[in-house]
Amino acid sequence: MTGRIKAISLVALSLFALSACGGGDSTGADNPRALALSLSVPGGATLASSGPAPSAGFPVTFSDADSNTLTFTRVAIVVREIELKRQFTPDCDNSETGSGDSCEKFSTGPILFELPLDGQVTQVFSIVVPTDTYDELSFDIHKPSDDTPEDLAFIQQNQAFADISILAEGTFNSDPFVFTQRLNEEQEIQLSPPLTVEEGSAPANLTLELDIETWFTMGGGLVDPDSANDGGENENGVETNIKNSIDAFRDDDRSGRR
Repeated sequence: MTGRIKAISLVALSLFALSACGGGDSTGADNPRALALSLSVPGGATLASSGPAPSAGFPVTFSDADSNTLTFTRVAIVVREIELKRQFTPDCDNSETGSGDSCEKFSTGPILFELPLDGQVTQVFSIVVPTDTYDELSFDIHKPSDDTPEDLAFIQQNQAFADISILAEGTFNSDPFVFTQRLNEEQEIQLSPPLTVEEGSAPANLTLELDIETWFTMGGGLVDPDSANDGGENENGVETNIKNSIDAFRDDDRSGRR
């Protein structure tokens, strides 16, 4: 992604440690190493060259050449099935049970990621994986429903997210907005270069980045997030922007930069 100045980043969730899901005689299985997953949101330059720079803290504001101003006060996303795929292997053998040795699993979820926009790149998971090379991070953006015990338990704790996978709140030209999205889709992110976890190396970190500035940008300018809610004229375009806004890369110093 281009035009990024700094990472402005996600919530400090509790560390969620899980055992890796790989099995069998996977490469490096006898030499496991720690691997962290961190989350960030880039600040990026404003769309108007003469406009104000984004806030370094909370909330985060963007503007465009037409003097539109978009401020985020909350962004949250529900995910599940976070997995890291080994290079030169097929897809995970069984994403429901985590069996097989093609992937290492961070979590099954669903999990709510809150973005406090506090200027940090925050570690949210730490697992132990075999020394190996990994070339893809995958996860589901997930719309919780009442069809599984896991979803029901999640909804009981997060009632605003029943049948909702993404929530953004803030103001557009000083008018409050609440944007919700029912996106329910697997995201596969190719790691370039691939992530190599080596024996004897320091713990590695992989940063998952969501570029929220691009979500409500159409034709070089900002659009009202309310126009992207169900049935709105920008609903499909913003959904595409969200799917295209996600990146992942090795970031051992957690700087939010490649």
